[in-house]
Amino acid sequence: MRLTGEGCAGSDRGMGSLKRAGLAAALAAAPLGLAYRFALTYRARAGYPRPHPPLIDPADLGLPFESVTVTAGDVHLPGWFIPARDGLPGPGVALVHGWESARDRTLPNALFLHAAGFHCLTIDVRGHGENAAEELPVSAGEFGRDALAAFEGLIARPEVTVGAIFGHSMGAIGAILAGAADERVAAIVATSTPADPYRLTRQTFRLAKLPIPDPIAVPLAWFTTRVYLHPRGHDVRDISATSAIARYTGPVLLVHGQDDAVVPVSHLGRLARAARNARAGGAVLSTAPVETLVIAGGQHSWLYEDPGYRATIARFLARHLGGPLSPDEAARIAEATPAQRIPDGEQRFTAVAATPGGLRTFADLARRARRAPRRSGPPGPTILPPTNRGSADVSDQDSASGPVWTAISSRRVIRAFADRPLEPGHLERIVRAGRRANSSKNLQRWSFIVCLDREHLRELSTLGPWAGHLAGAAVGIALVTPDPRAADAPLSILFDLGQAADSMMLAAWELGVGSVPATVYDHDRARDLLGYPADLHCEYLLSFGYPADPADLTRAPRSGGRKAIDDLVHLERW
Repeated sequence: MRLTGEGCAGSDRGMGSLKRAGLAAALAAAPLGLAYRFALTYRARAGYPRPHPPLIDPADLGLPFESVTVTAGDVHLPGWFIPARDGLPGPGVALVHGWESARDRTLPNALFLHAAGFHCLTIDVRGHGENAAEELPVSAGEFGRDALAAFEGLIARPEVTVGAIFGHSMGAIGAILAGAADERVAAIVATSTPADPYRLTRQTFRLAKLPIPDPIAVPLAWFTTRVYLHPRGHDVRDISATSAIARYTGPVLLVHGQDDAVVPVSHLGRLARAARNARAGGAVLSTAPVETLVIAGGQHSWLYEDPGYRATIARFLARHLGGPLSPDEAARIAEATPAQRIPDGEQRFTAVAATPGGLRTFADLARRARRAPRRSGPPGPTILPPTNRGSADVSDQDSASGPVWTAISSRRVIRAFADRPLEPGHLERIVRAGRRANSSKNLQRWSFIVCLDREHLRELSTLGPWAGHLAGAAVGIALVTPDPRAADAPLSILFDLGQAADSMMLAAWELGVGSVPATVYDHDRARDLLGYPADLHCEYLLSFGYPADPADLTRAPRSGGRKAIDDLVHLERW
């Protein structure tokens, strides 16, 4: 090549082009780097569910059950098998809960399914319920794997002749993925189902009220989803409910609440179209129906409170599982079976909750990412002095000594009691602890009705859907106050009562006595059974007794059983 002035000039122009190209690349890389940082932060905050162990078991709803363990690869999932019709052979349903939930949240569905004659098996999905926190992010892929394991555990039972899967929200994605993977799944019921990972990620941006315009939010959701799934090696299409439902050949019932603010009802339409188009276009060889039900006024959770929901699901399953009852009879029984939500209902997705710990702003996310880019358990507190810090319940237990702290940090709810009375000295100590509690202006606006008679306790156990433990308690104590609902009643009535109840329960624990509260739903019957005056009120009863399993007194608290201090405590102001 001959170098000339013209060539040199051309070289200068080429160098300028290179500089401009480099500058353009740098400008392009800046938002990409920011997006990557955002995606890592999102994964750290949204990818690790906080386990919420079950608060009740099937016996609290009057259901028979057997504790089981379901194996999904190298993960062992706790579960319950609930036999129907005294264990006679018949169809069964695997139940899969949603995000940051647990198997007890499926029990209202199990209640009406059991009444309609279906065996049920429900599990805690990995990273949820009684399971340990996961080391890698949890996605729809893990829900699908565990839903399939639950189904396999169900149909392996000698009582079960054919099986379906019934999932809610993320559990509904799991049900659809499992159905697409195993042709033995005879039917799927999916409620409040996100259509695909991209739309789910985009929806979490909206729920968190992140001020991201659509031209940025759409590609950011695409990119964030891929970064989220990378540690598990998932492909987006493989864990998409829309893709999976197009491959499933069995009957499907999609249910959604019309006013679902978490997963909009439009997701139901997208899923139904995908399934119907695949069947109509010959992509799958199936003539099985794809049915939909939209609950007027329904939200994301608690759809089972609608009688039409219960009737439709029972009819659908009876028709496609071949009984055990006729579809109309199953629907009639399910519709008449009340299904009420579990106390302290299903947890909101903490990554988007409008509470401490929620996904608030990108700046907040970025700060948390720098502190803990990956979390396998609750984060440690950041506002307490370093010498007092500790994120796990066990650390809380070890960080201080003394009988009061030991009782506070080790106490657990006991619902199953040994069949023996309390020692008189223990009962007196418990009642005296309530008497010694502090109260506003020392008014002591409480009375305690101590119940020991077994038949009386059985009657008290009928006062609410979650009061069944009273039937087996050694002692029941009714907490009676002035009516807190009266127009002139101060809020301090219930605050003071909480102090008295907690004093009794802590004193009991120190003595090796377990306890659990029950809420009164039938107040007229409570007054009839307990005989307190018309101007007084009983909102709660306490069950006391020695644990049926003495190991409960020394068992270590479950990891992740309490929110991190960071999510509860603020310094000086919110």
